[in-house]
Amino acid sequence: MRKSDGWLNFGGDRTWIAPELDYFVRDRAHVNETYRVPSDLDPGKYKLVIKEGEVVATTGIGLHNHATGGRLRVLVGKVIRPAANPLRDLRSPELTAGVSYVGYTQSTTLHLAPSSSEGVRVGLWSLAQVPGGGVIGIPLTQPRVPRIYFGAPASGQLDETPAGLRLRVDGRGPLKIGVQAALLTGRMGYLRATGPGAAALLIRNFPVNPSGTYVDAPWDDPTGTELGYAAQCYVDDGPLGGFGELEYHAPAVGAGTGQAAHTDVSQVVGL
Repeated sequence: MRKSDGWLNFGGDRTWIAPELDYFVRDRAHVNETYRVPSDLDPGKYKLVIKEGEVVATTGIGLHNHATGGRLRVLVGKVIRPAANPLRDLRSPELTAGVSYVGYTQSTTLHLAPSSSEGVRVGLWSLAQVPGGGVIGIPLTQPRVPRIYFGAPASGQLDETPAGLRLRVDGRGPLKIGVQAALLTGRMGYLRATGPGAAALLIRNFPVNPSGTYVDAPWDDPTGTELGYAAQCYVDDGPLGGFGELEYHAPAVGAGTGQAAHTDVSQVVGL
């Protein structure tokens, strides 16, 4: 996420559209100078319906593809419900003593409208913003150096371990990293101290399909063909608030995928 004219950073858990370079960047030779968050996407114009036990949000989104000059039209629907405590059945009271819980399940459906330009491919992109001062953890199937989208890790900011990656949200950014689907377990978390002897843990559970088409390419890939990145993390260096982001992508719909719609189901859990 980068600063954009007229865009307000509301934080929280938002839904965007990938590829980022196609819809947020007007000139790939000058990414920082021409990066804009489309207002039709964020904040957007969602219609809300509150039912017993759930919230339903729907919107239509029209975007301009700066790479091809084409037009994108999608329908997005979100259903948000409470998620059950994942620790509720554990027979380990030492793990649950004194632990409070909150969580929700979000089901998001992306429909590609027939009026979109021919050959378009797009995917859902979910971003959960967290306050600075903690550590992001991404478990991996095997040790691997992440892809640097932009920035450079400061000393001690990014650790590669046998179990995965640790990224400190310490304001020494900006920094964005990406991990490809075949290396992911479908979970990432954020641990942050909240007081003496107390901490908060946010866990993001998301589906991973290594056979899916993930279309968000790194910023320094001029061809847009280095694909497969299903999880990303961002550390802000202060201008937008000094926060971090736990991001993931869903497989794309459109050209070459055989799909015109996709439903993504994930959970955000706070302990």
